[in-house]
Amino acid sequence: MNNTLANDAIVTCLSDFDKISGIIEKDPISPIVKYLTNYCIITSCGSLEFSFKTIIADYYENISPEFHNYLDNKLRGSSCNPTYQNILSTLKDFDPERQERYKNLLKARSDYERIHKSLDSLNNNRNSIAHGINISTSFNDVLTFFKDSIIFIETLDIIMI
Repeated sequence: MNNTLANDAIVTCLSDFDKISGIIEKDPISPIVKYLTNYCIITSCGSLEFSFKTIIADYYENISPEFHNYLDNKLRGSSCNPTYQNILSTLKDFDPERQERYKNLLKARSDYERIHKSLDSLNNNRNSIAHGINISTSFNDVLTFFKDSIIFIETLDIIMI
């Protein structure tokens, strides 16, 4: 990826998955697996949110440093789930043509439905955890959802150069 901060966030998250996988493999029926899986959901969404906001904010800040305070307060400092709709909405706020390009690149993919469902699943599970609802998603499913969702960030990175 072109944006090193976003790339580092994704790589760090994948590294956490590797470490946690090793723990789970040692005792897959341990009660701790549930909490490790929940952690992975939360950290995945955090990495995706940080990455999409960073890619967009860095692009516009590099064009015009005067946007720094606005971008820090309204984009980087805000909290929102890394949903497809939130990414589209943020792009549209800055450049509707770039938003269309992003949508078209993603929708042209043969795996678009799967990756979209994966991103939705991560966000839905995150919201369930945040509201105290137990989830039944497996660690391996979370890893798959995250790897699929990275495609949204990689595609965003491509159009923001």
